[in-house]
Amino acid sequence: MNSQELGNNISEGTRFEIAWSYYRTNLDLRLRYLNFFILFSIFLTGGLFTILSSAQNKELLHGLFGAVAGALLMLFSYVFYMLDQQAAVVRRRLREIIKDMENPTKSPSVSPLFTMVEEECDSESGAQRKLIHSPLLNFIFAAFFLIGMFGVGVSVYFILRA
Repeated sequence: MNSQELGNNISEGTRFEIAWSYYRTNLDLRLRYLNFFILFSIFLTGGLFTILSSAQNKELLHGLFGAVAGALLMLFSYVFYMLDQQAAVVRRRLREIIKDMENPTKSPSVSPLFTMVEEECDSESGAQRKLIHSPLLNFIFAAFFLIGMFGVGVSVYFILRA
């Protein structure tokens, strides 16, 4: 039995359950890697500022450690930003699939709960909606990226003065 035949044997309700489960898993993973990113970035930022504040002696080693910490912060910010962008594409496609499955003409037995919740969120004021979605996460990634750039710049300055 190939995958096409297997897909035809799955009921519409089971397909909906699979799509909904995959959507929830995707959102859960997004929160987990965001929590990991924030925790890791806070430690890197703390280490970076500790290194830079103790680099008043203009030691070459402090500058090198600061540059490495800043570069790591920049790298992790970029990597996690790209992970979030890739996951956003998956979430967008899954939303389309779930809304299509909730279409009453295709599946009269499935309640359009997801579509109703999405329409309710879309009807909220623009300021509230923008605070809970990707622009805020993009701001967090950009802020830590800029902190890393600042750390690299100051570290390079300390290296050149040493």
